[in-house]
Amino acid sequence: MNCHKIRSLPEDVILQILVLLPVKSLIRAKAVCKMWHKFISEKYFVRFYNGLSVTNPTVLVKIEVSDWDSRWIYVDSLRQASQLSLNFLNEHVKIRASHNGFLCCSSELYKDKYYICNPMTREYTMLPREKNATWYFSHKEAILVGLDYDLSGSKFNVVVVASCGGIRRNRHDWVCSVFDSESGKWRQYFSKESVKFYRIVLINGTLYWPKNKSGILLLDLNNNLWRNISLPNEMDQGSEINIHCLECDGFLSVIQMSKKWMKIWLLKNYDREDGWDLVDEVNLTNIRCTVPELFPISQNSNCIFFAGRKEILVYEVKGRVWKQMYSTMDEPTTPLWCTAHPYVATISS
Repeated sequence: MNCHKIRSLPEDVILQILVLLPVKSLIRAKAVCKMWHKFISEKYFVRFYNGLSVTNPTVLVKIEVSDWDSRWIYVDSLRQASQLSLNFLNEHVKIRASHNGFLCCSSELYKDKYYICNPMTREYTMLPREKNATWYFSHKEAILVGLDYDLSGSKFNVVVVASCGGIRRNRHDWVCSVFDSESGKWRQYFSKESVKFYRIVLINGTLYWPKNKSGILLLDLNNNLWRNISLPNEMDQGSEINIHCLECDGFLSVIQMSKKWMKIWLLKNYDREDGWDLVDEVNLTNIRCTVPELFPISQNSNCIFFAGRKEILVYEVKGRVWKQMYSTMDEPTTPLWCTAHPYVATISS
């Protein structure tokens, strides 16, 4: 199709065509003609495209056969697996967090060196090194890293959690360092709270993580305010029950998993102790994989992605069915849950 025929198409038709393209194809479409380049670069198109993308989550996972044989792929709900490259960063990195299409990566050589990047557009920025990072990082690497990226304002927060390794503090203490892109500075918080060091959840500038089944620790990054919130009163107790926190359409989600059942709550009212809504109960007895080796990675109102030892599964909420999306049964990989991250592909204007 030549440029003359393209110009004859109504804008709404062009919009409906372009929003269906994956990001890599959309970037190539910019080179078709000046009109398409301008159209794709407009802020309203970027907002529209990204708004659709965040409703279609995928899972980003590292297939690591050996120290010299590894690759990153992302798996979508159509069972399509696409390879992703981070070679544009020009050094070996580890993905530590993901949000709204952007990744927070740490250098494998310098553990306190962080990048924020969009692997689709290859845009990236390196964060300033934190002056006091070296003395408290256990084994020179953070335990947890979280990212909260605001697409509308192109601003972000990075949260780094590590055990205190210095002689000035008790060995059970931990430190939370927060980088604010608007100020370009790090700030620190120290605590002795007993928390579950598995995954940080960042939602609209607020940080959450479980406190070993006794509640959830919350840090409001905008107001520098710590508080505790209770888990749902109806939640089951027991040593064989695992609790996971995720983001679901802008709300905090708690997923409780036992050998037989999965229960899902959403926190829709943050000001009330009983603000939890039980939204689903799922029988797990018919799942072929081992439930204790199944970890929820990303979630929206339509589906939940899980990473197992050698496979990626999705639970479709409406049909209440499970599907295998990807498998590494024929490869001697490390467990997929160790490197799995939620991911959506987005663009910028």
